[in-house]
Amino acid sequence: MFQTKNPIEILHWYILPAVTAELSTELVGKGMRQNEIARLFGLTPAAITQYKQKKRGAGFTLTERDKKAISALASRIVREHLTEEQVISALNSLVEGIRSSGEMCHVCHEFAQAPAKCSICVTVPCAVGKVRGKIL
Repeated sequence: MFQTKNPIEILHWYILPAVTAELSTELVGKGMRQNEIARLFGLTPAAITQYKQKKRGAGFTLTERDKKAISALASRIVREHLTEEQVISALNSLVEGIRSSGEMCHVCHEFAQAPAKCSICVTVPCAVGKVRGKIL
């Protein structure tokens, strides 16, 4: 079991891989080639294979809301031919949305041993990702 006290590592080891796995699957389903997906994500084709086979990204369960957002992003990538920079920016936004919504709190409590009233990655109690109306 991976243990850390750093929420950024939780994002890196659990949240981003789950989002990348779901987005890879969506893009393959829309007919995009694995090499193209790898290029857009700045990864190797072998990494995309591991995401498709659930060898990566299986440590966090995405909500239906997250899956809908990822599906919409996949459609946008295909429709608008987004650049690598645009895809990475959109991935960052998706991951930030998950963090700021408090969806990752249970993972932090399990793997980062975060206290019940966690304020490690936000300045308000865990599961609230806004301070003075701004998304953190």
